[in-house]
Amino acid sequence: MLDSVITYNGNSSEDVGLKVERYPAIIKADRKHEKVSVPGRNGDIYFFQDAWNNYTQPYEVFAGDRAPAAAQAAWENIISWLCQQDDELTVDDFKNLTLHGYHRLIDSYEPDVIRLAAFASGVAAENSWNRFGRATIDFDCRPERFTADAFDWIDLSEESETYSGSIVSFEGSGAPMAGLKVDINPVQNLNGYSHPWSGGGGKNKLENTRANTTATVNGITFTAKADGTVVVNGTATANAPLIIQNSGTWTTLPSGTYTLSGCPSGGSGSKYALIAQFYDNGTAKILTDYGSGATATYSTGASLPSGSANIFIIVFNGTTVNNLTFKPMIESGSTATTFEPYENICPISGWDSVDVNVRGKNLLTNSPMDIGTFSGVAVSVNSSGQIVLNGTCTSNNVVRAGSCTLPSGHYIFSGMTSVGAPNTFFLNILPTASGTGNYNLYEGSYAMDTTEEYTFTVRVYFRSGQTFNNMVFEPMIRLASDTDATFAPYNANTTTVDLGQTVYGGSLNVTTGVLMITHERYAFTGNETITSSAYVGHTRFSCQALTNLADNNNNNNNYCSHFVPSTSPVGNNATDNAIAVYNRGLYWRADQFADVTAMKSYFSTQASGGTPVTYVAKLETPITVQLTPTQVNTLLGQNNVWADSGDVEVKLFPTLNNPTDRNAKPFLKVIGSGSGTVVLNGYVINITGMTDYLYIDCESQNCFRLLAENKNNLITLTNGFPELKPDENAVGWTGGVTKVEIVPRWWRL
Repeated sequence: MLDSVITYNGNSSEDVGLKVERYPAIIKADRKHEKVSVPGRNGDIYFFQDAWNNYTQPYEVFAGDRAPAAAQAAWENIISWLCQQDDELTVDDFKNLTLHGYHRLIDSYEPDVIRLAAFASGVAAENSWNRFGRATIDFDCRPERFTADAFDWIDLSEESETYSGSIVSFEGSGAPMAGLKVDINPVQNLNGYSHPWSGGGGKNKLENTRANTTATVNGITFTAKADGTVVVNGTATANAPLIIQNSGTWTTLPSGTYTLSGCPSGGSGSKYALIAQFYDNGTAKILTDYGSGATATYSTGASLPSGSANIFIIVFNGTTVNNLTFKPMIESGSTATTFEPYENICPISGWDSVDVNVRGKNLLTNSPMDIGTFSGVAVSVNSSGQIVLNGTCTSNNVVRAGSCTLPSGHYIFSGMTSVGAPNTFFLNILPTASGTGNYNLYEGSYAMDTTEEYTFTVRVYFRSGQTFNNMVFEPMIRLASDTDATFAPYNANTTTVDLGQTVYGGSLNVTTGVLMITHERYAFTGNETITSSAYVGHTRFSCQALTNLADNNNNNNNYCSHFVPSTSPVGNNATDNAIAVYNRGLYWRADQFADVTAMKSYFSTQASGGTPVTYVAKLETPITVQLTPTQVNTLLGQNNVWADSGDVEVKLFPTLNNPTDRNAKPFLKVIGSGSGTVVLNGYVINITGMTDYLYIDCESQNCFRLLAENKNNLITLTNGFPELKPDENAVGWTGGVTKVEIVPRWWRL
């Protein structure tokens, strides 16, 4: 009968005429433990282990027929069946755990359970007329009751798509990410201009020596800002000049054509002007700008001889000005162009840690959020994350409803469930997508296209006299690519990864913990060995003390705080104020420095002033640092992922669902070559020197290729040999690993 069969080591009891008479006893393994009896104390003390003992599984069986002496022959066959000899070991024996006398045991009463059993106890059969025999067969079983598919290969070569960008979206299962990589880019604010430049190294040769000061002259208040621009207010009671440069601080410009600009339009000889009292070889060549610029050519150079020669802004007697802005600039050539400051120092900062943000559909955090009673209106948040207003407003008021910092991208702001108005209620977001001002939302939604990172704050406005009865707001910021406007509460997790140092360029594989440093920062003090030489009509400065620099092909995304990173600062097409790597040395073209002494003095001054000249350069050989692998979980449903340090790449490898309540110790086949990494939940296997494939047995804790070819020396482990926990298990791989196959070994007690 089908319900009375034992299959042992692949052979059925039917083949030897053995019948199981009844359902076998239900027996579970007992836990390994130590019991200690303490003299003088009642009872015993137990110390339990996370391990289980073998147990005995009995079967009551019957064999024989009516022929004389049939019982002896029948039981000889049965014993031979029970005492099968092991063949030569194969990889399958390791995979299936059929080692050391154990074989698969399956009975037809529980066909979906595989036991690993050994037979060594012998048989005492009751002999009936030497024709029939009854006995109890005892199998010594390992404690695990493996599932029917526990020893089947699972091919994990099919991975899902790779998502990459400044912010990526995908559907998550709540399982950890198996592949998460983030870029690490230095942070540099160019102050709204195209490049940094040292003093006089940009196109503006005019330094406003009154920057960051305020002065009142004959009724006119001059407010000079850090960038050299000057805001002018008041009524001139007499001619009111503000000298911004004089002969004592001016360095004569070399021969050439120069243009003075920066006077607001509408100037004249009776209103206001910008004047430079230049001389050329002793002859006055004064430049006066009334709003359209002024140009002259100087054969020997533009100088300010000692005495009364100055560069100044003037408001003439009787003129009234209101927030009039001068933008003083002197540049080469005969055309006035857009203002740039004399100096544009742009410090560079790196990263000590990286934040990985994982958020659901709604990117707007619920902090800061004002909860309480304001002007008679009770503000609360319900279990769905909605903001609820109740009460009559006694005076205009506003409460905060969350904020978020988002990378550049396309977003939609929404949240009005009823139509508002300026005099009733509305939502407000600050700043707008352009980074300035704010936007009031009365209904519908507001599309925001941002070109850089912004921090947005959302507020709820409610006006005096309005009565609210469970008025609901659903503030939400979502990706513009998400066409579903249905409100979702904020759901997120943020993981901070400590880099252990300040990193100015590179990438971090969060999952494996491999930090690749591609750029390094150099800060100059003025004590470096710097040389100079004439080259193609200009002076070339160089420093050979720096090592491991990659040549400047296509700029290599290098950065500098005071000079313009360039691909060819030493060639014919070199521009002024340029810096680059050439033949693995560092070179400058900086015409504003007369010699090495002047350059080193500038470096020293900048360093002591807290703004050292810094250069972040690509390394010829990247530096690899092993950090602690970090597990980052996905959210259930929609996920939006980004990092504060740069673009992200997310790989969602297949997940394995452990259907049992026990951790399983799998058997892996890793295919590939060279070095690579396998990640299973928080377990990381780093592999080196792989030729084609490796077997990794997490039960016996061994790595091998052929049975006699131990390869434990090729792997290093983080957190030990992997285990498959109950429910979802994320598996991934990187580097030279191209495929992973796994035997899960699911089991129950």
